Amino acid sequence: MKYDLDFYRSLFENHPDAVMAWADGRYTLVNAAAEALTGYTEAELREEVSFCDLIEESEIPRAAICMEKALAGEAQQFEIKVVRRDKRRLDVHVTKVPMVIDGQVRGVFNIVRDITERKRAEEELCQSEFRLARAQRLAKFGSWEWDMVTDSLCCSEEMHRILGAKLGEINSYGKFISFVVEEDRAQVHATAQAAIEGITVENQFRVRRPDGEIRVLHAQAQVQFDENGNPLVMYGTDRDITEQLEQERRIREHDERLRIISENAQDIITYSSPEGIVLYVSPSTRTLLGYEPDEIIGKHADTYYHPEDKLRMANNEFELAEDGMIFSCRILHKEGRWIWFETSVKRIRDEHGAVVKLLGIGRDITLRKRAEEHLRATRDQLDSFIENNVDAIGLLDREGKLLRTNPAYERMFGLKLREILGSDFRTIPAIPENLRGEMQMLLEKVRHGEAVLGHETYRFHRDGTKLNVLLSLSPVRDVEGRVDGFSVTIRDITERKRTEELLLQSEKLGIAGQLAAGIAHEIRNPLTALKGFVQLMQVGNNDPKYLDVMSSELKRIESIVSELLVLAKPQAALHKPVRLQAVLAHVLTLIETQAILNNVEILAAWDADTLPTLTCDENQMKQVFLNFLQNAIDAMPNGGRVTLDVERPTPRSVRISIADEGVGIAPDLMQKLGEPFYTTKEKGTGLGLMVSKRILEQHQGRLQIDSILNEGTTVQVLLPCLDDEQS
Repeated sequence: MKYDLDFYRSLFENHPDAVMAWADGRYTLVNAAAEALTGYTEAELREEVSFCDLIEESEIPRAAICMEKALAGEAQQFEIKVVRRDKRRLDVHVTKVPMVIDGQVRGVFNIVRDITERKRAEEELCQSEFRLARAQRLAKFGSWEWDMVTDSLCCSEEMHRILGAKLGEINSYGKFISFVVEEDRAQVHATAQAAIEGITVENQFRVRRPDGEIRVLHAQAQVQFDENGNPLVMYGTDRDITEQLEQERRIREHDERLRIISENAQDIITYSSPEGIVLYVSPSTRTLLGYEPDEIIGKHADTYYHPEDKLRMANNEFELAEDGMIFSCRILHKEGRWIWFETSVKRIRDEHGAVVKLLGIGRDITLRKRAEEHLRATRDQLDSFIENNVDAIGLLDREGKLLRTNPAYERMFGLKLREILGSDFRTIPAIPENLRGEMQMLLEKVRHGEAVLGHETYRFHRDGTKLNVLLSLSPVRDVEGRVDGFSVTIRDITERKRTEELLLQSEKLGIAGQLAAGIAHEIRNPLTALKGFVQLMQVGNNDPKYLDVMSSELKRIESIVSELLVLAKPQAALHKPVRLQAVLAHVLTLIETQAILNNVEILAAWDADTLPTLTCDENQMKQVFLNFLQNAIDAMPNGGRVTLDVERPTPRSVRISIADEGVGIAPDLMQKLGEPFYTTKEKGTGLGLMVSKRILEQHQGRLQIDSILNEGTTVQVLLPCLDDEQS
């Protein structure tokens, strides 16, 4: 009994068809073949899956009827479509056998055989039969009958089509021969003669259609004789094999390419026994490892593996899975160096499923390994750069959430990483409320692939201290080049800003000092007039017109002193709309006396109504133009002319040019202009041009200086401005 039970259990478990027992509304027993067929595990089939879950929806009613009949004791056989767990459809043959226990049907045994391939083969067979029938209908074979007594040749319609002839045109042997390529005619004559001699022959020859196309025919022929052995009629068929020959040629070329690939492949191809003994190795082992194939064949596949990799194999780290595996290891080159190989191993089975060979394909990945090591080293260097950088660095995802910061970030803002990690970068406490919209705008710009470099703004330390910072944002791209996140670098420039402000004020005071002598001279003239009028009034001359003149002179003094005070007084930068005409007029008021004292004429002619409006800090802009005009005056110790010109390159920009007739600047000195403490003046500091350039940069302006030695220098300032409608 136990033997029988073991026998049936073995039969059930190892049956090639899926066997599934259905009872009490569920599957109670399933074998391994059922799991493979349906894609569900045994537990899922027994506990979760109904038979309707496995049936194509349109087939469920028919399947239900068959189940009812089987439960009623009537065995069923039918073909149906089932649905695997992965939604693939299969054609199956189902045998339902009632499960009879103690004379009652307790359930149904379902024996399910996958006939998908058979169905596909049947479909292909039907298609083949259809194609064959169609080929026959289209008369792929041309047939003919030649009456050798009368030389009358009768050819089928297909024979005419093959030769490209009109129906009925080929009516004699001579006419047929005229279609045969001249070089093959002797061969056709010899074949016909052999047939006359009673030999059944086959022949292959070429014909030329009237349009010049060459076709290759395969002919078969035999002769019917009379009772005296004289030939009467020759019958035959001609098959157009042009395409077949072309296909054979392509196959030969394909086979040749495969042979060349196998012999010249850069991968090493091996066949080994199931125990790992190498049976075959491709010739590429010569170039990749330096060994002749005979030096490897007959040895174990791991003979040349690195000892550490052998140890890993011994510890089953390279366990061969059912469908094969891919592993990396080092193999000893004949010259003694180690080569990294990535090897794919597949089992080759016989018709019984037994493993007979192992197919291995190994590829040299030494360069890739080096690249990976280089990448790892580069990543370590990058991590070190980020962690030890004095600038605050943050990494954000595409949505702007903070993924990483460095210690400098925590020091700069007094925030701990654990407090802000994962937060929206725009809502981090260091960013003022009024600047969060600006941050959103910058992130959107970078999200579209642009970089933001050196954006000047401010942030707050945790203790409320205001920090002037330079903000740089760059896109981080994935392997396909899409923006996947952002990097943010923040540099604290608070101290630098303080220094710049001191330099700016120092330069302003320097300009004021330079102007002081001229302004004193300018003030002395109206003071002399005032003194004279006072003396006249003291002696009783009280003409009212004296008061008008005195009032005018006092206003002149007040205007000059006011401009000087505005220039010298420290003030916070304030950008607001300012008429360029007003800025230049004030500058000319201050510089006029200095120009007169140095015998310099300033030529400034423009239509005041055409000058645009700037958005700028008025005092800083005055300082820039005063500096350039003072430089122009200083460049002409013997006097001369300074030309001040204004033009509009575009509606949203204005160019102010200041040209002198001075000594000019040597070409080798031009590149040093703007460096701190570098100057071409005897008593200059070199800070004026540096400060002016900085002011222009803060106003999104550009500076261009052109100079010709002993001819003069032209300074051009390009600034953004409001267009006429905005003005």
